[in-house]
Amino acid sequence: LTIHQPSSFIWKQIDSVVLVAKGKLMYQGLRTNMESFFAYAGHPTPAEYNPADHYVTAVNDDFGNNTMSVNDWEQKFLEYTERQTEGSDKFSLATYKDRTSFVSTRKKKEIETCRAGPRVAAIALTRRYFKNLFFNPGILGTRIAM
Repeated sequence: LTIHQPSSFIWKQIDSVVLVAKGKLMYQGLRTNMESFFAYAGHPTPAEYNPADHYVTAVNDDFGNNTMSVNDWEQKFLEYTERQTEGSDKFSLATYKDRTSFVSTRKKKEIETCRAGPRVAAIALTRRYFKNLFFNPGILGTRIAM
């Protein structure tokens, strides 16, 4: 499920969060641990503020008031993850790096495509136009009035 900036009520119903900005992983983990990451990064949620709004605004450098770039946030998350998992067998930074490099270097299968010629495309578009006119005759009057 993808939710962009949920309300405070919905936010409290969420268990796990993946926060991505410009294709880079900013945070992944439990929602309840997210505030400790942002406090670690020097950006705790202000009092009486929707946490989801704060997190999205903090990592998104499109708003122009950020002190950290997307790359800085990514690095901060890697540092935070390494600190949280020191001595743990569940997850390691090396595993995370291996997984991301595998995904980014995996070759994609080429899909062969072919396009219809201009005559076939014109016929298909004309047929679609008249089919739409049949199902919605009011649009013809609008087009004539224009």
